[in-house]
Amino acid sequence: MQLQNVLDRPDNTNMEKTRDLAEVLAENANLKKQLASKPKTETISTNLFGDIDIIKIGDVEHFELSLKDFIGILPIYIQRSSENRLDKMTPIFLGCYQESNSSLLGSVSIGIAMNDFVDDESKNKVKKGDIYCFDANTRALFWKTNEKLWKNHANGLDATIHRLHDHTDVKAFYYQYNNKKSAESKAEVITGLIRKAGLKSRIKQPVFAGGLFSSALEYASKDVKKPKGKQIPSLEDQFKLNEKALLALDKLKPKTNSAGLGITAPAVGSLKSQPVIGGLLLALQRYEDNVLLNRFVELYCSVTEKELNNLNSSTSVNAWQMIALEYGRKYPASRPTGFLNGMVGNTRAADVDPQMDFVLYFISKYIISPNDTYNRHSMDTSAWKDAWKGWYADRDSVGPIE
Repeated sequence: MQLQNVLDRPDNTNMEKTRDLAEVLAENANLKKQLASKPKTETISTNLFGDIDIIKIGDVEHFELSLKDFIGILPIYIQRSSENRLDKMTPIFLGCYQESNSSLLGSVSIGIAMNDFVDDESKNKVKKGDIYCFDANTRALFWKTNEKLWKNHANGLDATIHRLHDHTDVKAFYYQYNNKKSAESKAEVITGLIRKAGLKSRIKQPVFAGGLFSSALEYASKDVKKPKGKQIPSLEDQFKLNEKALLALDKLKPKTNSAGLGITAPAVGSLKSQPVIGGLLLALQRYEDNVLLNRFVELYCSVTEKELNNLNSSTSVNAWQMIALEYGRKYPASRPTGFLNGMVGNTRAADVDPQMDFVLYFISKYIISPNDTYNRHSMDTSAWKDAWKGWYADRDSVGPIE
């Protein structure tokens, strides 16, 4: 049983968690006895520590290292954002020390490259002897700012070793520690994919950097033309499909002095919406450098509450304003719950299709003819029915959806 699985498992009651922690303590104590009695069986050469002595118990290899050495090991290149988890895990780590259970934190997992290899997807180059941390990256961050607790690990840490021969090994061992059972959220998986793609320093908007757009990513990747059950690709494939669009959307910000900082932090807070972000990602898959689409995002992000109130008194508005008024909840008197019947921003399955139809319809209309206007009192709501399906069907075609 792994410590991380126990601490993160959301379905555990306190009693179950206490019992499971006791099991981990017992396992760790037993492992220490075995390690102490086992002779060193082999030496592996590493680029960080030189030659290290290996102890083998069953089929599992271990070696001992100091806490100071451990925190110098880099996270594996597909590692989720440990920074996002630090606040959540710090009280749990401190609790282990307060209850004299520091040994719970004394087991870590690392990977050592046995040869050179390249991840064909991310192009990360791994050299023979490179060493990476697979499990306990959040603990490493915690220890870096809590040096006074190092004395509890004066005898060093026990590191389980995984031999890495290719990227398949990397994924197999990483997801052994970071799977659904250990409650890795979609956001955390996305931050790992961002790190793997080498984009961590390039993505600036905090919502994107923190992976907090999984619903939008799904909407931008879901092929609604396919049969149910086959519409949604894996999260990794969703990210690959939207990688360029994400970078493009992250860069788009208002060019005025508006308080809006981008699509994830518009001047009017309610305009931040997963369906809108998803629609823009899908549009940017086709029109990464489209001037009108870029202008759409800039105007949408920078519009103010006062400007929306003024627009709401207008009978006719253009396409980007239609979306902004709907998500700003500025409804015409003739439609007290708006064109989407009050479902704006909802991520329930039944509410997503109408929103994506609406958003993609007006994004397309703006790209075709940005100055066209629409009567908010007489607009036929059937106009955007199945726009999502139409957009996906022709996503690789030239020109906007008519």
